[in-house]
Amino acid sequence: MEPGDLIGLFAVIGVFSVPVFSFLAAVGIVAISLVYAYRKKRMAHEQIKAAIERGASGEEIERIARALGANGRKRSDLLGGITILAWGAGLGGFFLAYQYWGLSLLLGLPMVLIGAAKIVYWAVSGRKKED
Repeated sequence: MEPGDLIGLFAVIGVFSVPVFSFLAAVGIVAISLVYAYRKKRMAHEQIKAAIERGASGEEIERIARALGANGRKRSDLLGGITILAWGAGLGGFFLAYQYWGLSLLLGLPMVLIGAAKIVYWAVSGRKKED
């Protein structure tokens, strides 16, 4: 085996190990977050179960559930839609401006539009009519 073969082997291992380790790191992060969410929910349910067993009133159980976040958060399609729309507009505007003017300072444009989308969502959701 010549030294050139060994360098080529290390180059191949190096090139293929970066994407593999990146993928494994992403999978690990997702797995850890799922385990954490499961344990948090299980602990909240155990607290509610203990409150029920000791004879807590319905209002007290509701207060405990609300404090622990066991009710679940209602997801809004409005926020997701505005966010995706802002990402598309921001990235499209960035690449269009970069192509024509070559301005690398426009890298913050998507973040500005995401911030604007969150403000619009806050304004729209804050003005809902109370039933």
